[in-house]
Amino acid sequence: TTFVVTSARSENATLTLYNVNGQAVRTLFAGELSSGTHRFDWDGRSDKGSSLATGTYLAVLRTESGQVTRKMLLKEG
Repeated sequence: TTFVVTSARSENATLTLYNVNGQAVRTLFAGELSSGTHRFDWDGRSDKGSSLATGTYLAVLRTESGQVTRKMLLKEG
């Protein structure tokens, strides 16, 4: 899965994936996000490198100017 993020200005940001229990399972980005368009790839693995179970996950982008949440379904390949 690829997440495309467009930022109008540089700001601190985090892109974190959560399972349905609200547990953070993967942080795809944390730091200064420059203005422009950015791509972040997720391979279905946790921060520890293990494959995650099929199911629903939430991608949460938090920036200084707000938060965006998207729901997604991870399916077996």
